[in-house]
Amino acid sequence: MQVGRAFGSRAALRARPGRALPAGASPGGSGARERAAHGDQRGRGTGAAGSTGAAGVAAPGAYLLDPSPAVTRAGLVAGLARSLGAWQIDPMIAFLSTDEPVRTPFARTMRVLASASWHEKKFARRLRELGIGSADIRRRGLAGDVAQIHRRLGLRGDGAATVVLTRVADQPWGLICGPADQPPG
Repeated sequence: MQVGRAFGSRAALRARPGRALPAGASPGGSGARERAAHGDQRGRGTGAAGSTGAAGVAAPGAYLLDPSPAVTRAGLVAGLARSLGAWQIDPMIAFLSTDEPVRTPFARTMRVLASASWHEKKFARRLRELGIGSADIRRRGLAGDVAQIHRRLGLRGDGAATVVLTRVADQPWGLICGPADQPPG
């Protein structure tokens, strides 16, 4: 199927400036050409400069890196992983991990205080044990209302943490993270 036939000619699209292009299309031509040059938008570079394939995938280590949205949109997550000696924790999720702290302007680095298969009641108990009363919840690859999860965790205490809800090996996974310089919990 030709893009021009399915969505109208380029001239027709230009004649209606308020008209949105279909997903993956670009004003100048095929989205496939752009994906080949800039990555496939799922965090895996396919042909971007410095990218030669997917980064390794393994369980979370001692540090979690949350790449900036610009890195993810550009399809450079695998390249960033390789340049930092990091790995992805799931092939379809942009979170990276390392065993040593790394500093980069392209990702937020957090210390992993707890990491396990996601079970909301167990995580709520662990957060209370750590004295966490304030949490920034980041959800990637899982369904769920962050505000409802936050309420159900029943946080109490003076500490703060980032709770990451994601997937590892295609399973729901949770991580409790603190600043990169925080000692292990």
